Amino acid sequence: MAKKKNQATMLRTLLLVTAIFAVSALAMAGLLQYYAKAVGTVTVEQSVVLSDGTNVYDYKTDYTFTVNQLYGGDTHTKVVFIVNRASQDANVKFNIKVTDSNDNDVTDEFTVELRVSDNTNTNSLTEVECTTQVDLNNPLQIKAKLGRKLCIDITPAINQIPDTYKVTVTVIPA
Repeated sequence: MAKKKNQATMLRTLLLVTAIFAVSALAMAGLLQYYAKAVGTVTVEQSVVLSDGTNVYDYKTDYTFTVNQLYGGDTHTKVVFIVNRASQDANVKFNIKVTDSNDNDVTDEFTVELRVSDNTNTNSLTEVECTTQVDLNNPLQIKAKLGRKLCIDITPAINQIPDTYKVTVTVIPA
């Protein structure tokens, strides 16, 4: 009888020790998970950006320029560089806004067209020509790690009120 009682006590002790180890293991696993976390911050920047070509590292997602001394009906062309800094091709669309000296939106009073060069790896805006008309309703593809010359053609109506106008072109990921 004492032998069976001894075996029962040993079995209970073994079960108790096993239970303690199991609970301890679960607690340690929870603590390891908690203490093994790495937390960081990631800043994501837009890959396709614009530059005026004077400083190829001065990239912006929008480009604003002022047009003055332009006669109604005449076309002014501003040349910028559009660059894809990512390691994969990217599609973009454009938003174009024209404002007068009082910051009124007068985009509908102007014809604004965009033309681009072929994809290039040059940093010079003078070496390539803008030959392809951009369809503003469809995305434009910019190849990975390459750029394109972007020509912004702005034409006021023949009866446009004399003023100084700002043109803003914004690159939007598509």
